[in-house]
Amino acid sequence: KRKPWLAIFFFLATLVILAVLLLTSSRGGWLAVTAVALLAALMLLQRKWFREKLPRRLFWSSMVLLAVLALSFITLAGLWDPLLGQVPDPSGSVHGRLELWNQALLLIGDAPFTGIGLMGFRMVYATYGILIHVPLQDHSHNTYLEVGLEQGLLGLFALLWGMAVLLRWTWRAIERRQASPWGWAGLAAIGILTVHGFFDVVFYVT
Repeated sequence: KRKPWLAIFFFLATLVILAVLLLTSSRGGWLAVTAVALLAALMLLQRKWFREKLPRRLFWSSMVLLAVLALSFITLAGLWDPLLGQVPDPSGSVHGRLELWNQALLLIGDAPFTGIGLMGFRMVYATYGILIHVPLQDHSHNTYLEVGLEQGLLGLFALLWGMAVLLRWTWRAIERRQASPWGWAGLAAIGILTVHGFFDVVFYVT
């Protein structure tokens, strides 16, 4: 049985959250919300037009294939820098993060199994990345690089495994249509964290 007050609550809560997000000026957050909104639109499209098992799997397989092909083309064609150059960046943070990510990848190779320890990025990056004796960056502005660097490749694998478990739960919920509105809200929040994690450290900093 539908509850109108619950729908009103979700609508008002969404408006408040979007207003707060707008005030943060977080471009990574905006991109994450846009990506999850697009995914939600695809899910609604699938539930309306591709309800049977085989068409549903073909639909999602084609969406994943298109995404992989698009990202592969952008990467192989070297289009990331030109595309990021179109982003308004008066502070230079976008291009600064590209350099930071490249250096973080190199640092992961120095301690791939043990990692450098929690909160270790500040001094390790300063000492070995940019060769200065004072901390300059608190984190790598990328959740996956941060976990891989501080907790090692095993820590990164654990994070990715947890994401895979969540994805499996989501797929089953779509097939069985058993997810509650609270479940979808939680899933949307985790999806936003997952995408935003490519541009910032969203789980912890200090």
